[in-house]
Amino acid sequence: MLAATMEKARTKQRGDLDALWHERSATAAVAARALLAWTALACGACDGRAGEQPAAADSARAGAEPKTALTADDLVAHGGLARLECAQPTIDFGEVFEGAQLEHTFELHNAGDVDALVVKLKPGCSCSLVEATLVAPDGARSEYAENDPIPPEHRLLVRVRVDTRERRGRVPKGVTLYGNMEGNAIELEILADVKPYLTVEPERVLLGRFSTLETRSAPFLVEGRVEPFALEARAAALPEHVSVELEPLEPDADGRALRWTGRVRVGPGAERGPRSWRVELLTDRPHPDAVAHEAGEPAVHGTGVWVVAQVVGPVDASEAALAFGIVREGQATSRTVRVESFDPDFGPQFELEEPFVYLRGPEGGPFEHESAFRLSARPVEGAAAWDVEAFVEGPSDAAAGPFRGVLVVEVGHPEVYDLAIPFSGIFQPLRR
Repeated sequence: MLAATMEKARTKQRGDLDALWHERSATAAVAARALLAWTALACGACDGRAGEQPAAADSARAGAEPKTALTADDLVAHGGLARLECAQPTIDFGEVFEGAQLEHTFELHNAGDVDALVVKLKPGCSCSLVEATLVAPDGARSEYAENDPIPPEHRLLVRVRVDTRERRGRVPKGVTLYGNMEGNAIELEILADVKPYLTVEPERVLLGRFSTLETRSAPFLVEGRVEPFALEARAAALPEHVSVELEPLEPDADGRALRWTGRVRVGPGAERGPRSWRVELLTDRPHPDAVAHEAGEPAVHGTGVWVVAQVVGPVDASEAALAFGIVREGQATSRTVRVESFDPDFGPQFELEEPFVYLRGPEGGPFEHESAFRLSARPVEGAAAWDVEAFVEGPSDAAAGPFRGVLVVEVGHPEVYDLAIPFSGIFQPLRR
């Protein structure tokens, strides 16, 4: 009687465990498939070499499905959780120069008598999981794929690389292994104190707002920490209207210096809108731990400076679009946009002549709710600018729903005859 009761309890417990494990296995399998695709795309992009992908991703691209995770029966038959151990889960590289590629192979050992199972290998953002290898007791090696069993006394080698480009200070990065081990996860971590070989002041050159007709420039300073160097700006990555000038301060006989002044120039002809460009600065000093910048070129120490600008047209508007939000029946609201001339030759004329403003539909035809709107233009004192106001009152005969249109301001400039500013909102009648 007691034996039968105990057997019935064990059967129920096994059934519950099996259901729980199947649920977790399904989730893990889905996560593993997603991770394989993510690793192939994201990790390669993070380290700047999108073409290099983990071996596990190759099987995913070939359409191979991850193996089914161990069931509850498998766990019970083999005795429970696996003992997958790593004697040195953290490696500290100490001080390194920015741009170094830090690589280490972690060794894990299945010290128990249960097959270990890694259902997911999750690298950090700047890490690239280069290779996972299964090593048998006799030394035989084979490629390891997620969800493959790791038998007792077998070893798992996980080779990890960390990219320190554009990183400074303490860098903790690594890989997390999820599976049927104690705690469900093992953290493998690479640490380093990343110091710059070069510093740039300022790190962002802010050029402010200027028109496509103008040229703006600003200086920056590059300083070395170790030895004099030659310096060049990689112009191939910059548009034709962006240029950089570099000059050494107190150069030696070979033209190298510890300090360089730079000046970035933008315009005329820069494209309208908020713009940013990264100017890559390369020295002639080899960086033995970095990735080469281009095929065939040796890796060198370098840095970069960001250039940020707001480029406007000869005549431009302060807002790219207007949003009225919800306009209830009988409610009045307005939006104002400033239209300004940045062309000194056109400014005086623009100040004297009030621009013609009107509404049109989003596709170019009449705006169906034009009767609900009133438009006006007011001159701005001390500037070649006009404040254009669009006033709307929720009509009683409008159907509830969104409205869209375009506010057109005819400015008459030879290069910009008019400005088209889209607007939108929602009419909401009162409840009756």
